[in-house]
Amino acid sequence: MSKYNFYFNLGRSTYNARINGFVNPDGYLLSVHRYTPQRIKFCLELGLEFDELIFADNGFFKHINLLKKEFNNLSTPLLKQITDIERSLDHSIYPNEVPTELREKYRILINNIKNKLSSIEKEIIPENTVSEQNKINPKRLICREDILLASLIGLSIEPEYVKKYSSFYTYRNKRSARFYNNTISKKYGKYFGKPYGVISAVDYDSAFNAGKEMAKNNVRNLALGVGASMADNNWTDYYIKQKKIVELPRKVPRRSLRTPLIVKGICDGYYSWNKKYPSKFHFLGLGSQIMILICSLIMHKTREVSFDATSPIKDGFMGLIYFNKPAEKKVSARTLSLMFCKNPDSEWGCNCKYCKHYLPNYPFDYEQAVEWYEQNDRPKKILAKHLKGNIGLPESLPMFSEPDKGQRRTDIRDWRMGHNHIMIKNLVKEIEKNDKEMNLKTFTKNKVIEYADSTTAPHAYGASLGYSIAIGQF
Repeated sequence: MSKYNFYFNLGRSTYNARINGFVNPDGYLLSVHRYTPQRIKFCLELGLEFDELIFADNGFFKHINLLKKEFNNLSTPLLKQITDIERSLDHSIYPNEVPTELREKYRILINNIKNKLSSIEKEIIPENTVSEQNKINPKRLICREDILLASLIGLSIEPEYVKKYSSFYTYRNKRSARFYNNTISKKYGKYFGKPYGVISAVDYDSAFNAGKEMAKNNVRNLALGVGASMADNNWTDYYIKQKKIVELPRKVPRRSLRTPLIVKGICDGYYSWNKKYPSKFHFLGLGSQIMILICSLIMHKTREVSFDATSPIKDGFMGLIYFNKPAEKKVSARTLSLMFCKNPDSEWGCNCKYCKHYLPNYPFDYEQAVEWYEQNDRPKKILAKHLKGNIGLPESLPMFSEPDKGQRRTDIRDWRMGHNHIMIKNLVKEIEKNDKEMNLKTFTKNKVIEYADSTTAPHAYGASLGYSIAIGQF
C-alpha cells in the first residue's frame, strides 16, 4: 500500500488557491530556474504557515528545452528521412533497416549534443544548485541529473536509429546515482529535505538496466522526468523488450507506449537487484490522467508515489478541461461548446470549489447557446473565433470562452486551471483509496475501459496496452 500525492507547480494562481481555501494541495513544486523573490516568499509562507510540503526541482528542464531548440534544425531533416523510409516500408523502421549513412549522421549529431551538454554542465556548479534549492526550505529536492537521454527523446532520436551499446544508457544513470550519493554525503554542502536521484531511460531494456543501477548504488528515492516522453507526437507499431522486437497490430502514439515501458522497466530492474522496490518515486511533469493511473499501478509497491505537472495550467490557459467522469480525460472547450449547443438538456454538473465559486458570476445560459447555434446555421465545428469576446456564444458558455482583456478573462482562465488541478487531485486520492482497499488493479482496469470507450481507436489501444504492461502481460 502506497501514499499518493499530486504536487501543484507553484505560481500566483496555485498560491492563491491555497490562501483562498479553494484547495488543500499535497504540496508544491518549484524549480530553481523559475525562482523570483515573490515565489520564494510564497514557498516560505506556505511551508511555515500552512505546513505545506515544498519540493525543490533542479532547473535542468530548462536546459533540455535549450538543447532541443539548438539542435532541432539538425534532427528534423534526419527524422524526415526516417519517415520517408517508413512510408515506403509501410511500418515503423526496424534497427536493421536504418541505412548506415543515416545512422552515422545520427551518431555525429549525438556526439555534438553530448559536447554541448558537457559545456553546459561545466557552468552549473552543484553546490550553487543545492544552495538555491535551500532558499525555499524544501522537504524534498531533485538532485543534479544527466539530461542527455531526455534531450534525445525530445529531438526524436530513437535508440533503434543509432544502435548504441547498453553501456551508453547505463552510464547516464551511473552519473545520476553518483550525484545522489554526493548530495546525501553533503559533498555539495548542507541540504534540506529528502533527496531524489533522477533516473533516465529510453525504452524497457535501458530502463531495466537503469533501475538495477540505481538499486546497486542504494538510491532509495527516485524521480523520472516524463515531460519529453509525453510531448512526443510520433507513432510506432512495435517495441523492443530484452533485445527482441515485439510487433503491434496497429500504430499507437509512442508516448502512450514508451512511458509505461520505461516505468515498468525501472520497477523490474530495481527489484531484480535486491528484491526491494524504491522507497519513493516522483514523476516529474506527468499530468495525463490515464497515464497517472497506469504508472501508479506499476509503482504501487513503493511507499510513496507522487506527481507534478504544469499541464493543468497550460491546458486551462489553452481551453482544455479535465474530467473524472464519464472518463479520466481532457476535452477541448470547442468540443464541449458544440455538445451543449446540440443538446439543450445538457447541464454543467461539476461541484468542485472552483465551479461553485465562478458559476454564480458567470452562469451558463443553455437556451441562448442553442439559439446561437440555430441562428448560425448549425456549424459542424465550433471554431476559435466563435468563442472569442464576451457576447454571443462566449456569453452563453463562459467557462469555454476566450474573453477580451480584463477581469473576465483572468477569472475564466483561473476557473479552468483550478478545476483541472482538482480533477487530478480527485483522481490521485481515488487511486490511494483503491490501493488501501487492495482494489487498484480492478479500479485501473475499469478506468482504462471507460477511457477507451470515450476516445479514438488508436488511443484506446494505447491505453489498453499500457494497462497490459502495468500488470506484466506484454
